[in-house]
Amino acid sequence: MEKEYLDNLKMSINLPKLIMSFGVELTVSGKSLKGICPFHPDKNPSFFVWPESNRWKCFGCGLGGDVIDFVKAAQKISFKEAIKFLSHHIGSNNNNINNQGSAAIKFLEKEVDPEITILLKKITEIKKMQDNLTSKMNHINDLLRTGELDLCKGYTMVHHYEYIFSEIDFKYNQVCRQLKELRLRGYYKHAK
Repeated sequence: MEKEYLDNLKMSINLPKLIMSFGVELTVSGKSLKGICPFHPDKNPSFFVWPESNRWKCFGCGLGGDVIDFVKAAQKISFKEAIKFLSHHIGSNNNNINNQGSAAIKFLEKEVDPEITILLKKITEIKKMQDNLTSKMNHINDLLRTGELDLCKGYTMVHHYEYIFSEIDFKYNQVCRQLKELRLRGYYKHAK
């Protein structure tokens, strides 16, 4: 399975909302949410969810992880079955879990806030630009190593591409911050 597919899936699921759909009541506790663990007999809240990182952990039984790990534990299913479950949970009409890349974004649009979908598309575009620029920089470096490109001109081009890369990286970090803020807003709204 493509890493981008899984990353988009994990980023797009509202983990506290999913956990609450399994009957776990969550309350705000600082920057986290806490509740009674669904995986072992628990009298005091030892189950914590961190919306900022989209992770969870029970300090009573030691289980923890991301959205996929939660579904695996809650449903007692395999990794692939958890991916299928999450796809269906967010309204996917596509049962083929081997779809890659933008297929994740397509099925996420039904449940996910439209702003999040837009940001996920921007992230995908930025990653493509970064890959393209990296490829160009590697090609120039190869030409410099073989002597097919004048050193002065080659280094000028490399520095230009490095500058563009830093601008793209800045934009990527901005979009990631916006995505994190949207997710946090949604988590705390559902947890109250």
